Amino acid sequence: MTSTLAGRVTLCVSTPAGQCCTIAALTSGRVDQLHGAIERALKIPRLVQRLICGGKEIFSQESVAELQLENGSQITVINSWPQDPELIAEKLQLAASTTATHALAAAVATCLAHEDGSVQAAALNTLSWMGRIAAPHIAAIARLLRDGERGVPLAAAESLSWFEEGAVYAADILRYACAPSVYSQTLRITGKAVKAVKSFFESDSSSTRLAATKSVIGLLEDDSPVAPDMKAQRERIILPQLCQGLFDPSEEVRRAAAAYLTSCIPTCEAEAEPEDSLAEELICQLLLLGEGLNLEGQHDAGIAQACQDISRRLDSHWAEWAGWQEGLDDPDTSAEAATCQVSVAMVYYLRRRFCEWQHSLSQAQLAELRAAERRDQLGSLRDLLGSMVEKGLSSRKWQVRHAVVESFLSLEPWGLNVVRVINNLQGHEKDKSVKEVMTKFFAKYGSGLEDSPQLFEYYYNDAEWVSVDSDESEEHRIHNLEEEEDFQLRDKAGGYSKSHQSRSARHNNKHGVASAAAPSTIARKKKSERRTRPEEKQDFAESKRTNQRGKEEDRHFKTAMLGHQLLRFAFDDA
Repeated sequence: MTSTLAGRVTLCVSTPAGQCCTIAALTSGRVDQLHGAIERALKIPRLVQRLICGGKEIFSQESVAELQLENGSQITVINSWPQDPELIAEKLQLAASTTATHALAAAVATCLAHEDGSVQAAALNTLSWMGRIAAPHIAAIARLLRDGERGVPLAAAESLSWFEEGAVYAADILRYACAPSVYSQTLRITGKAVKAVKSFFESDSSSTRLAATKSVIGLLEDDSPVAPDMKAQRERIILPQLCQGLFDPSEEVRRAAAAYLTSCIPTCEAEAEPEDSLAEELICQLLLLGEGLNLEGQHDAGIAQACQDISRRLDSHWAEWAGWQEGLDDPDTSAEAATCQVSVAMVYYLRRRFCEWQHSLSQAQLAELRAAERRDQLGSLRDLLGSMVEKGLSSRKWQVRHAVVESFLSLEPWGLNVVRVINNLQGHEKDKSVKEVMTKFFAKYGSGLEDSPQLFEYYYNDAEWVSVDSDESEEHRIHNLEEEEDFQLRDKAGGYSKSHQSRSARHNNKHGVASAAAPSTIARKKKSERRTRPEEKQDFAESKRTNQRGKEEDRHFKTAMLGHQLLRFAFDDA
């Protein structure tokens, strides 16, 4: 074959499978110019092209002239990655910044089965940058959550968080995060996995939020045996998201969250023992339901109905201990009033639960509790009333604080255990009705702090109650510090957060705010704009007029200043 242009050679390229094509190359160029032509002709991504010519492999940095390629030279292209894991990782890192194609995504996905963990992690990162192009390979990514070694499962969890379709694997991510082998090692790994799950609930897509909600509900409803501490850890992660799901813009998400939260509260016919009635995390979340959300002026029949169903279930327990003010529906149908009704109902539920527990004790047991002097002898009391004290009194809703103080007013003589707590709160309380019930409380129990028991001791710190017994570990403090630094970095980056609202948000954080596509695409676009932009002609006449106008204004100003000085001298002489 003969080249039609000087300085070029025509090469015949074939694959072991029998595909072939003819390409032209500049004799003054390098071999890497061949990769693009082969990719366009044979659809083989350039990153996995291995070129064989004359029985030996040729590399991108070699020149065509040095290889003495002539017209008609035969080149065999093999679709495979290099043998060296370091070279594979370098190519995968390069693939993350190139234009994503289905062929490239399929080639990168083959590295998920590589035996080297660093190659798997690099492939996971690359696929996460490809967006929807890599969505068909989500199942292969999810398998690494179970089968990966060392840091690969965490990389798989973070990779899944960038796909909207990955929400169906939210439960699998939490199974990994709450596994004993992971949770016992470091909080940092668990925190990153939990952040990956939360990104699904922060998505702009309602279908993503719904898929994540159904996935985590399935995990909580799973009857497989699990350690109690791991079950509690799952509840601490999932239940806050489900409580926020009650106020989701999507009706389907609200319905799914409401159905599960209502099912968590047993009916009075299936009543459990007072000590084992409800999960501790569910109690805390319902006491603080709706706080941190702007619900003012919102009226939604679905939210109001869900909150009423939860309140009625709470009010149905241990009715013999109910007060006259319990079980009444609030005529206000706003979302804010509905959440307040749930929190107040939970306070009364805890009070009735304590009354039922107290009634089940014998006189000897009650006498022993009343005579106890050490806090470790009052463990049951702390378990039954701790949530009401810590969460109820720290609530931003005055109705909840009022209900808590009122409940302890009736729980004689156990109200003595919260004298110090309410005394600390009294100086910061602003609501008149809460202050009035506090006055009744101190009139009954007195304000002698030196004589009150030491069961509950909390101090008030910026509208938040903190226990003096808090033993926050160093690892928790480091984790919270990292969370704060991450928040500050996101704030400096213009509100960027790790969420798959759009792939461009993540891409902009790495390549610049003006970058909405791959760097190569942007370069081509700018080059095209420069070529098509009409030539700008400078108008010297306008510049001259502007300059002359400035000189004229300056001259008038100087004249006015001189006149002012002369006038002042004339008055001084007179």
